[in-house]
Amino acid sequence: MRASLILTVIALLLCCLAGAYSQQDNMVLLFKFDEEPGDKVRDLSGKGNDGIPTDVEWVPDGKFGGAVEFNGTTSAIEVPHSDNLNPGGDQISIIAWLKPSSFPAGHPPIARKGQVGEGIGCWGFDTPNGTLRGFAYMAADGVAQISQGASTMQVGEWNHAAMIYNGEELNVYLNGELDVTIPVSGDINENAGASVWIGRKANEAIFLNGVLDEIAIFNIGLNEAQLRSYMESGLPLAVEPSLKLAISWAEIKSQ
Repeated sequence: MRASLILTVIALLLCCLAGAYSQQDNMVLLFKFDEEPGDKVRDLSGKGNDGIPTDVEWVPDGKFGGAVEFNGTTSAIEVPHSDNLNPGGDQISIIAWLKPSSFPAGHPPIARKGQVGEGIGCWGFDTPNGTLRGFAYMAADGVAQISQGASTMQVGEWNHAAMIYNGEELNVYLNGELDVTIPVSGDINENAGASVWIGRKANEAIFLNGVLDEIAIFNIGLNEAQLRSYMESGLPLAVEPSLKLAISWAEIKSQ
């Protein structure tokens, strides 16, 4: 009986670890900002998408560990293009913690890849007038599908922001609650030459003003349980291949 219980517990742990690793494997960018960036912001997703910071200030008291502050006029992080930063066909998720200092005019991005324009855009997650707006240009016609939130973030307080496209809907969440959803289907246009910009609209002087922490991009559409887990507990580091658990259920039963 005791051996059976132990095996059951191990099996459950293996399932949990496999699920957690699966999500991390689909993470293509992770900035936790727990150390001063210097001349680069290290990508902890394991995909090598380090960022190049400009005029960001590191602060030790983020939502989870350190964070970076954007001054609203010149601060930005540029992540050069790589193939894994194109979305996974018809799915993408962007999540972050943001403590706004103000809401500059225009559409200051949390994260954005590509430019507005028929046939050339890709995707973006920005903050017009303190609300959250997610959009994706679709490959079929090059026209943007826009999910515009209605709730305004609180200045000087931590707000959890999420944009999730799961192949059927483009959803925007504020503090773990669904703010807006629109029906969308199809693959996202892939702008292969464009960098990902954090905190700046790529070719325009429109900048985020506030403190940003725990930003991640996935090439899958997270579900609500996954979203809330990351919001409440923080984002996990990527699992290195050498550390993957290699014990199968059959091997456990044979012991």
